[in-house]
Amino acid sequence: TVVITEDDFSRLDDGEFLNDTIIDFYLKYIQDRLQRAHPEIASSTYIFNTFFYKRLTQRINGVKGAFDNVKKWTAKVDLFSMKYVIIPIHERAHWYLAVIVNLCELGKAKSASGAESGLSRLTCSRPVIFIFDSLKLRHNTVFRPLRDYLVAEAEDKRGIKIERDHIKSKYGYAPAQPNYCDCGVYVAHYVEAFLSKPEAFLPLLVDTQNSKKAVEQQLNRLWEIDQLGSKREHMQKVILELKKEVHSAGVDKYEALPMSDTGIVELMGPQVGPTHAETSEVMDASEGHVLSDSD
Repeated sequence: TVVITEDDFSRLDDGEFLNDTIIDFYLKYIQDRLQRAHPEIASSTYIFNTFFYKRLTQRINGVKGAFDNVKKWTAKVDLFSMKYVIIPIHERAHWYLAVIVNLCELGKAKSASGAESGLSRLTCSRPVIFIFDSLKLRHNTVFRPLRDYLVAEAEDKRGIKIERDHIKSKYGYAPAQPNYCDCGVYVAHYVEAFLSKPEAFLPLLVDTQNSKKAVEQQLNRLWEIDQLGSKREHMQKVILELKKEVHSAGVDKYEALPMSDTGIVELMGPQVGPTHAETSEVMDASEGHVLSDSD
């Protein structure tokens, strides 16, 4: 459940930084719309919440637990059946996005000898970790924990061993923000645009044959950059419309999700996890604990 307060809603005003509550809400909204419009994409997509990466990389009682910190998050899902895995990341007051594609190919390509054919090449059908950053910052330290997580996840859930270098990494081209406050808005937009037509994005994101300028022009059209200027207003309208629907149903407390009367489907389990990435308490999201908000 994502409960949006007045303070959360005010984060959508111009010049404000989006918090994890707003981003988690909008990711749920994207996923619900995807389930309705493109169920085939929705069924092959897994969206982690904003707390996942922090939990994966944080130290518990002075010990960096990594995989053990998030082992239960995918208890009811097989990541290696997914084509698209979405991970919003918040570090040093900045939001950026990791998108892992084609994990489903890791199991398929496994041969009896243990070698995996073709996984050394960066193509649109191979497993890749893409990083999209609206400030064009580099995050070289993010690839290792994500690869380590996937290796451990494959062995724990599938009983297979995969090589880290079979999971490629790349900084994907995406539109840049014109200021220092819109990173969260851009992350929300990246997810929405990418999942609307992922099969069109992938060949361009790995294209090395055509000119950089030509590829970026095509990607800009796919990213629908003309919508970015009004994205905050759009997100406000989405929340207000849902609020109207909840109130018309006679519900006093506005819970943006999962009220069935809003038409939004509740997503249970680790996907929805804690709704606040900045917390003063650390608890296991997979057990449905509520985290205290330090904002």
